[in-house]
Amino acid sequence: MQVYWSRQGATGLVVNSKVNVPREYVKTTRAQCHRLITKGAVFHNDKLWGQDVKLPYSSAKLQGKLSHIFNIKGQEFNFERQKTSLKSWPNFYRDYRSFLDFQSFENNPKSVFLFEGKTDNIYVRCALNSLAADYPEFISNAAPKELLVRLFNYSRPTDAVQQLASGTGDLKLLINNYELRLLGLSAAKLPFPVILVVDNDKGSTDLFKAAGSKSDTKAKVDGSLPFYHITKNLYLVPTPTPKGQPESYIETFLPAEVLKRKLGKKTFHLPEKGFDKTKHYGKVLLAEQIVRRQQKTINFDGFKPLLDNMRAAMQDYAAKVAP
Repeated sequence: MQVYWSRQGATGLVVNSKVNVPREYVKTTRAQCHRLITKGAVFHNDKLWGQDVKLPYSSAKLQGKLSHIFNIKGQEFNFERQKTSLKSWPNFYRDYRSFLDFQSFENNPKSVFLFEGKTDNIYVRCALNSLAADYPEFISNAAPKELLVRLFNYSRPTDAVQQLASGTGDLKLLINNYELRLLGLSAAKLPFPVILVVDNDKGSTDLFKAAGSKSDTKAKVDGSLPFYHITKNLYLVPTPTPKGQPESYIETFLPAEVLKRKLGKKTFHLPEKGFDKTKHYGKVLLAEQIVRRQQKTINFDGFKPLLDNMRAAMQDYAAKVAP
């Protein structure tokens, strides 16, 4: 019913030649995002008891607006990462990345842990549920047990916008560009650390080299120490290696009998070592079907050395920023 030369709108979207977001909505959101990351707060005009007032605009609302723009405009790019340099990215990609970086790494209200794999969060959360009394810095002991740290969740926006999916490649990229990504976030206060937790094996060799080259202390990063301070509020925690073993990964800390549990007739097997899908199940099913669902029957004491090192990194940063 609307003429083609005017703006054709439906449900708040522009639908002339393609589905899009109104330009005014995008510009307002960009301005709010810029205000937040440069000044630390956003306000909006409103009326209160008939008076014009400025009220704080929550970061959650702003994230919702940025997510909405990404979910509409990102379809044109199939929500994929941009292969070009950051300067040539679409504006809404760059705005969303700045916001997510600011919230995740620079102005985070609690310590943030990024694990190498997507399933690692499940292992650590279940371990903390079981060991809550021993780790009050991580989780409250009273029901419902609430996490006092953030376990970073990988998602479509973190992959496309923050270039963070899973694996050591993305974590290495973050290490190499961390200081650069902080430059435009002038309101950042760095109150808590960002801690990368990675497997201590051959697959982390390049990541260790990157961490060593960026370290403020130029310390040799080889996985032998409990943790390494890289730069600013960024830390690296390799999984501790049990005595007599040359390397370790997070499944190392599960009891041997858990790794032997079957799903139907299938047994657990690491995908990179002769995996046969007709006989074996992998890390995802181990985490979701065995560890998460059967956590009350599992002894998680094997995770204590890892959790101790994670806590030590938190304490080290707390000492650095203490007045």
